[in-house]
Amino acid sequence: MTFPAQFPGNREFTARDRPHFHGRAVETAELADLWQRQEITILHGESGAGKSSLLHAGVIPALRDGARRVLPPALPGYRPALPLAAIPRQNPFAFAILASWRPEVAPTRLAGLTAAAFLRGIAGPDAHGPAHLAIDRAEELFAPSAAEAARVAFLNDLAEALSGHAGFRLLLCVREERLPEALAFASRLSEPGRMLLGPLDRAAAAAAIRGPLGPHGDPDLPDRLAADLAGGRQGRGRDEAAWVEPSLLQPVCARLFGPDAAGGPGHDLGPDVDQALADHTAAVLARVAAGHRMTPAALTGWFRDVFAPRSGGARVAYEDGPKTAGMPAAVIRDLVDGHLLRAHRHRDGLLFYRLTHPRLVRPVRALHPAPAFRPSPEDHLQAADKALHWGEHALAQANAEAACKSEGSLRVHAAAETTLGNIAYERGLAEAAAAHYRAAAVAYEAVQDTTAVGRLLAAIGRLRLGHGTSPERAVADLNSAVGRVPHDPAIQTGLGRALWFAGRPVPALAVLTGVLALDGGTLEALGTRAEILADLGDPVSAASALRDLDRLTAPLPPAQAARALALAVLNRPAEARAALPDPDASPADSSLVLLRAARVAALTGDPATAARLATRATQATDPPLPAHLHPTAHHLTSSAN
Repeated sequence: MTFPAQFPGNREFTARDRPHFHGRAVETAELADLWQRQEITILHGESGAGKSSLLHAGVIPALRDGARRVLPPALPGYRPALPLAAIPRQNPFAFAILASWRPEVAPTRLAGLTAAAFLRGIAGPDAHGPAHLAIDRAEELFAPSAAEAARVAFLNDLAEALSGHAGFRLLLCVREERLPEALAFASRLSEPGRMLLGPLDRAAAAAAIRGPLGPHGDPDLPDRLAADLAGGRQGRGRDEAAWVEPSLLQPVCARLFGPDAAGGPGHDLGPDVDQALADHTAAVLARVAAGHRMTPAALTGWFRDVFAPRSGGARVAYEDGPKTAGMPAAVIRDLVDGHLLRAHRHRDGLLFYRLTHPRLVRPVRALHPAPAFRPSPEDHLQAADKALHWGEHALAQANAEAACKSEGSLRVHAAAETTLGNIAYERGLAEAAAAHYRAAAVAYEAVQDTTAVGRLLAAIGRLRLGHGTSPERAVADLNSAVGRVPHDPAIQTGLGRALWFAGRPVPALAVLTGVLALDGGTLEALGTRAEILADLGDPVSAASALRDLDRLTAPLPPAQAARALALAVLNRPAEARAALPDPDASPADSSLVLLRAARVAALTGDPATAARLATRATQATDPPLPAHLHPTAHHLTSSAN
């Protein structure tokens, strides 16, 4: 018998799958009600419980049916497809969340936005009540990160932006092991609504099977299959033989009833379910092995020996620094994401891992490795982006290089070169990043993607500015970028900065003022214009600089130093000294901070300090002091003698 292939397998349900999403009607209604009533709601549950599916195929469509305003769910690991050097350095968590919530907006337009500024931009009067915001896989926001300072800063920013704001309802979907951290965050706002999403009971599991199958075959088959998948285990004070894990049900159904199924399962379901679970497990292990340059046999043998040894029951493995049972953390994370393992937190705070369900024990013990999985170029790119998100540069590099070498489309090759450029950029290898961006631009030019080419040229131009090697060539690159993407405020702001670094403040101010006339919320343009006006050193320009600086919510040290310089020019020495960032505590290689601090010292009667700071400014490298500012530094140095 042929069955309709309407089971998603090992992926989550999406909005398109809504007609085939069954067994969660009660949970959909409960979560929709909580999300609308509470300022902050936490949906928590173990990996594979179906949190993402409930959100995408259940709750969001239900709220939109009721004309509620719901933004697309955000993902902390989301990376827009663009060269990172094309925009100012971002908080990666803020950029991922805000770009997820507004996918229709060019990512470069979100550059530098704080959560508060972003929310102000989407608030406004709305006839349908508050805006509903969701962060899926929010455990990534609450787990230690390679970018720990950025993670903490974003959570602080988000909490401050939402505090006391009645115009938003925030939903966090988080794995159970990170619930304490999510609750601690929520407590900064208000008492959260909470909902635990557990596995399916047998009736709901049978409904999840029967709904997609429709009136086909044995009417008792869904109930018998749900009973088999429940297996038997005790835990949390309930008989868990009555419960079915969605992360097992969907892959098994996809194998039993999919287009390659040979007539459906037999009357005795056990062997067919065992085989489906074994095939599913072997396939996930082969895919994970390929992503980490391992053989399926090596990973399968390790997995079987650690979690389902031939003697005794299922085992657990405790996290031990960067490894668990001898396996790197990145491999464990992929096995959790593949729903073969689950993370649990011991009462002493340590994380440990075990099989998703005891029903896997028998198939895993008899498991044979699957043939080696051959990742597509797109698979390699996805793995590279994921590794880059977690700060695993070597793994990201290996996968991006594999994507480059694979036989794929020019567009895929261009994306891989862009990713390699992003990896080099994050590692501080500016020349390597520029080389990869140039290769990507050539490929995108061949497929006539002028927007992608423009962003890559902008990235190359900004890299030149950071190196301080050739501001005029940076102007040329950014001019070409503006020609291809004429209405992008981040690219135009980059051109303004390049003109300024090239010693051409008047055209730079004209470009930046044009950007702000079109989009007054472009914070980098506002800050750059303020810096240029402060550097001009006359009272009229200084007063204008202060007006721009007053509009910045979180100015960086160069802008803080610009404020101090403007105040000093206006003969307000006490305020200038108070506003000046400590040049010894600020980035030691910021030539702009150091030179402005030197000028403040000179204007407030401390020529010795001015000379010392000016000397340091000429030696700084992040960025190097623009050539047209060297005479100012030398004048301050010589004035002390």
